[in-house]
This record gives sequence, C-alpha cells and structure tokens, in this order.
Amino acid sequence: VTLLVSPLVADAQTCLGLAPFSAGRVQLAAGASFGNDSKAFDAGLTFGSTTGPFAGVSVGTTSYDEFDGNTTTVGAQFGWQAPIGTDNRIQLCPGVGAVYGFGPDNIEGSGTDLSSWGAFFGLQLGFSMGSNPQFRVVPTVGAALAYSKLELEGGFFGGLEEDDTFGIFTLGLGLILNTRVSILPSVDIP
Repeated sequence: VTLLVSPLVADAQTCLGLAPFSAGRVQLAAGASFGNDSKAFDAGLTFGSTTGPFAGVSVGTTSYDEFDGNTTTVGAQFGWQAPIGTDNRIQLCPGVGAVYGFGPDNIEGSGTDLSSWGAFFGLQLGFSMGSNPQFRVVPTVGAALAYSKLELEGGFFGGLEEDDTFGIFTLGLGLILNTRVSILPSVDIP
C-alpha cells in the first residue's frame, strides 16, 4: 500500500498527499496498515517527474490475529499527475496497480498454503493548502475499483478460491515538511 508548496512545486504528488518530485525524482516510503484481524507493514520506491507519469514498486508483510504466519507481498503501481486549474494547487491522479501475496505455507500445521493477488484502478484528488514551502497541509480524497483473489491450496481446504470486486473510498491528510518529508494518515473505506 502509500498516496497528496508554492506554485513552483505544487505540481507533483499533490493528489496523493506526498512530497513533490521536484524535491527529488525518487521517493522512499514506509507504511503501516491496521485492519480488523491483521496488521501490514510495507516499504516502497517510487520514481516520477515533476509533471506526468510516476511508477513504483513495494514489498511488505502482513500478520494475522487468528493464526501464526505472515504473507509476503510484492506490488507495482503506475499513475499520472494532472493539474487542475492554472495555479497547480489542485491535482487529479488516475492510477493502476497490482499486488501479489504468498504465504504463509502449512498454516497451523494443516498443510494449507495461502496465496493472493489484487488489482485496482482509481482516481485521487488533492488540494495543496498554504504558501509556506517548509510546511504544507494537503487534504486528499479518492475512489478506486479493486479486485482481489485468495487461494487456499492443499490440506483440509484443498483448492478453495475466493474472489471479490469492490470499491474503496479514501480520505487522507498529507503533511509535507520541508518539501522532502511526508506524513500521510489516511482511512480506506471498502
């Protein structure tokens, strides 16, 4: 999972609530997500230009409350930054991405292995507030269509598959410090 400066630098990553690519073409990220029955941690690397395309990769791990073991995830995403208006304070980003998860194997000694994958297409809108380049507040809102598939192989479940298509509504508040550091608390509502 991770995604929104004077008019000179407001043109990059405003939609995601993140630091602009004008401060550096490469961004490193770390994230944590807490669900009802799981916790996920990930790290990402994103490349982009001050306007137009950006792309990234991520790796992470998810642990579960109900059983021992972790899922390792790898993912990729691609998006496009599009300013709205002439002052570059508002930005809309369409984006697509995919993630593959594997493990845990032999869940609780049952001989069952877990794997999953998912994909999404969405739009994210952000608005850069203030004129101080040392601190910016960037509210964001987004919506996405997502598909996920879970497979349990072997053991008691022997080939069980479950898939789902659903929408995700996202609200975030990006805090940009010194045009280089971003803190982005957000809520995803499926």
